[in-house]
Amino acid sequence: MSEQDNADTGQKSEEIHFHTRDERRDIINSLFSRAHRSITVFAPTLDAYTFNTSSLAGHLSDFVIRHRGNETRFLVENHRQVIQCNERLMGLARRFSDFIRFRQLSEEHTGRTDCFIVIDDNDFLFQRDVTSADGLAIYNDRNRTTQYKQQFDDLWQHSTTMIGLNTLGL
Repeated sequence: MSEQDNADTGQKSEEIHFHTRDERRDIINSLFSRAHRSITVFAPTLDAYTFNTSSLAGHLSDFVIRHRGNETRFLVENHRQVIQCNERLMGLARRFSDFIRFRQLSEEHTGRTDCFIVIDDNDFLFQRDVTSADGLAIYNDRNRTTQYKQQFDDLWQHSTTMIGLNTLGL
């Protein structure tokens, strides 16, 4: 763990390296619990070990009902995996469809292996390879977070509505 001054906010930024699935899950839960206005998630797939938990669903549900302007956006490549393996998350997305939105990565951007999460333009998590447990979380760093937020927004603009989200699977 390391700290450095963040010129924009006057707060100390904090870096946390993680190496296990448990650490990754705990950090993502922490990030979701800290969110005040926006959560953006880019990942080829969503690991059910992390995203299909009652803890994460509780944080996300609390976030959505806290304020009408709160927004959560997920951008994924493998929509089938996300729908099949993340029942809790899909239930929330259907229940709060105006506040939790899913989109599918456009074909021109498929094949990426990285994953990142941006919270309130201030905190982020980054993994170079989503199949690995290794990654980095940064708290209180608007400068570096802005780069990931802009990248997400660009990818979001070129994405499509996620197929199968609003079907009941009957």
